[in-house]
Amino acid sequence: MTKDFSERGYWWVPGKEHRVPGIFQFSLEDGVSLEVDGALDPREGLETIQRRDWANEPCILGFTRSGDRMTLVGCFRVFRSVGKISRETWGVGLALLGRHLSSADSRLWRRMDVTYSHLDEWAAMSGIRCEATKGDDGESEKSVRYKKPAGVEGRVDPLRITVESTDAWNLGGFEVKVTESAILRVQSEQPISFDEWMAKCLWPMQQLIGFATDARVRTTTLKFYCDDDTEAGLPGGVDGGAVRAIITQRNVATGSRVYPHEMLFSLPEVANRFDDFLARWFALTHDLESVCSQMFAVRQVDGMLVNHQFLSMAQAVESYHSRHGQRRHVMPPPEHRQRKSEVLCKFDGGVHEWLKEKLAYSNEPTLYERLIDILERVAPALPPLIPDPRAFARKITDTRNYYTHYSSGLKKKAADGVLLWRYAQALSFILAACILLDLGFQPEECKMKLNNNPQYWPLRDALQDAFPVS
Repeated sequence: MTKDFSERGYWWVPGKEHRVPGIFQFSLEDGVSLEVDGALDPREGLETIQRRDWANEPCILGFTRSGDRMTLVGCFRVFRSVGKISRETWGVGLALLGRHLSSADSRLWRRMDVTYSHLDEWAAMSGIRCEATKGDDGESEKSVRYKKPAGVEGRVDPLRITVESTDAWNLGGFEVKVTESAILRVQSEQPISFDEWMAKCLWPMQQLIGFATDARVRTTTLKFYCDDDTEAGLPGGVDGGAVRAIITQRNVATGSRVYPHEMLFSLPEVANRFDDFLARWFALTHDLESVCSQMFAVRQVDGMLVNHQFLSMAQAVESYHSRHGQRRHVMPPPEHRQRKSEVLCKFDGGVHEWLKEKLAYSNEPTLYERLIDILERVAPALPPLIPDPRAFARKITDTRNYYTHYSSGLKKKAADGVLLWRYAQALSFILAACILLDLGFQPEECKMKLNNNPQYWPLRDALQDAFPVS
């Protein structure tokens, strides 16, 4: 959805006859909600309200005035007023338009069609060709041709993922308008549930486009199909039996158009190895789920405090190294176990237990050591950014420790204000270089992509001022 809308209708809980009028609302800022006149469960009394026992309903069904069936999934009551006119407000996780289901997972779905903000820019697909020539009489002639561009297909078991172009034509009067847009079509070998679609495809692909375009991304349209759904034989290409879905995505301001020089990479750059690329991305988002969640939270959430941005990026870098770092242990694990055993055997009782607890993570590198290891790895892929890697790693470590523990002894060593935001930016670029390498880009390619980013050089200048080379 790209704009706010609302629908009036009647609403009820599956298995109950009681129906109440209300209005379904979708807002780009606040997500999906339902306001009803009365109570979905009229048996609840004033005592329940006074105890602030907010209700939850797995599913609410509705029938709108325009004749649409709706299924609202993952509902929770956030407000209820009691008096001459009672009202309830419900938060909604997922809205399904077109069918009544007893729950989101009461059916399995074989296909998903989805569009995201900035998908068009990332896909970079166009079949429009304009030509200007001179006719036999010497007069200028202009022609516009359109041929649907070929899609790009990749497989990640059990999914077949295709990025393709769609077109819409508007002919009238003295105007011809052709609108091209990209769509992501995903088919599964076996039907799977809504939750599996979300976890296995919808969110990973949204994160991919956000990472590639270096922009905030939201789902704009979403449709699901099952085995008995078909588009064949219906006039005007109407989706027969398709279920349109609306997801709550709060505070995701997508911003203006993204241009090629602002992206890390576009689809044409990975189209010739799309299978391998998708396999790497899906493996990465699975292995590094916490890293991706922290990194994209910083990119997607509006108004996050600067110290929270910095702490999230520092934790993301630390978590990344614990899984993909070259030196993930201070010493070889067998040697560490032997040394720890030699120390522990000399003590017993409370001292033994206390020392055992203290040595439990003694083979884990510190944040400083992890940063040095990562900086050494990405050095060939990173344009000049950090003049003194060791001073930078020390500053990041002191700043992280101060904002985590608020030790007065570290306050003077910690960064704040604009410099703190610059450090969070630097960690984001370092992590981006690591991920680009994991996705199969060569170091020189990574260096060129980061070098073209309009935010990179102002950051480099700020860090050069912060860490001058003597």
